[in-house]
Amino acid sequence: MEFHYKVVLQNYPLLIDGFWITVQVTLIALTIGILLGAAICAMRLSHARALDRIAAGYIVFFLSLIHISEPTRPMK
Repeated sequence: MEFHYKVVLQNYPLLIDGFWITVQVTLIALTIGILLGAAICAMRLSHARALDRIAAGYIVFFLSLIHISEPTRPMK
Protein backbone atom coordinates (compact mmCIF):
# COMPACT_ATOMS: atom_id res chain seq x y z
CA MET A 1 0.00 0.00 0.00
CA GLU A 2 1.40 3.34 -1.03
CA PHE A 3 0.89 6.79 0.42
CA HIS A 4 -0.15 9.30 -2.24
CA TYR A 5 1.26 12.71 -1.36
CA LYS A 6 -0.43 14.25 -4.37
CA VAL A 7 -3.86 13.59 -2.86
CA VAL A 8 -2.78 15.23 0.40
CA LEU A 9 -1.46 18.29 -1.42
CA GLN A 10 -4.63 18.59 -3.50
CA ASN A 11 -6.77 18.49 -0.36
CA TYR A 12 -4.46 20.58 1.83
CA PRO A 13 -6.94 23.48 2.29
CA LEU A 14 -9.64 21.03 3.33
CA LEU A 15 -7.29 19.34 5.79
CA ILE A 16 -6.31 22.69 7.34
CA ASP A 17 -9.99 23.66 7.67
CA GLY A 18 -10.68 20.34 9.40
CA PHE A 19 -7.75 20.89 11.73
CA TRP A 20 -9.03 24.32 12.82
CA ILE A 21 -12.56 22.98 13.32
CA THR A 22 -11.08 20.25 15.54
CA VAL A 23 -9.18 22.87 17.56
CA GLN A 24 -12.35 24.97 17.97
CA VAL A 25 -14.48 22.00 19.07
CA THR A 26 -11.75 20.96 21.52
CA LEU A 27 -11.53 24.42 23.07
CA ILE A 28 -15.31 24.74 23.36
CA ALA A 29 -15.62 21.28 24.98
CA LEU A 30 -12.74 22.06 27.34
CA THR A 31 -14.33 25.34 28.40
CA ILE A 32 -17.73 23.75 28.99
CA GLY A 33 -16.12 20.87 30.91
CA ILE A 34 -14.13 23.18 33.17
CA LEU A 35 -17.12 25.40 33.90
CA LEU A 36 -19.45 22.46 34.54
CA GLY A 37 -16.84 20.70 36.69
CA ALA A 38 -16.28 23.85 38.75
CA ALA A 39 -20.04 24.26 39.22
CA ILE A 40 -20.48 20.63 40.33
CA CYS A 41 -17.49 20.98 42.67
CA ALA A 42 -18.96 24.13 44.20
CA MET A 43 -22.30 22.37 44.64
CA ARG A 44 -20.61 19.44 46.41
CA LEU A 45 -18.71 21.77 48.73
CA SER A 46 -21.73 23.95 49.50
CA HIS A 47 -23.54 23.67 52.79
CA ALA A 48 -26.90 23.54 51.01
CA ARG A 49 -28.03 19.96 51.30
CA ALA A 50 -30.17 20.07 48.14
CA LEU A 51 -27.27 21.29 45.98
CA ASP A 52 -24.97 18.66 47.44
CA ARG A 53 -27.44 15.90 46.67
CA ILE A 54 -28.07 17.11 43.12
CA ALA A 55 -24.32 17.19 42.46
CA ALA A 56 -23.86 13.76 44.04
CA GLY A 57 -26.64 12.35 41.86
CA TYR A 58 -25.03 13.86 38.77
CA ILE A 59 -21.69 12.30 39.68
CA VAL A 60 -23.17 8.88 40.44
CA PHE A 61 -25.13 8.93 37.18
CA PHE A 62 -22.07 9.58 35.05
CA LEU A 63 -19.90 7.15 37.00
CA SER A 64 -22.52 4.45 36.43
CA LEU A 65 -22.27 5.01 32.66
CA ILE A 66 -18.79 3.49 32.79
CA HIS A 67 -20.32 0.17 33.87
CA ILE A 68 -22.95 0.36 31.15
CA SER A 69 -20.44 1.12 28.40
CA GLU A 70 -18.09 -1.71 29.46
CA PRO A 71 -20.38 -4.64 30.26
CA THR A 72 -17.61 -7.25 30.03
CA ARG A 73 -15.52 -5.52 32.69
CA PRO A 74 -16.20 -7.03 36.13
CA MET A 75 -17.93 -4.63 38.48
CA LYS A 76 -16.41 -4.18 41.94
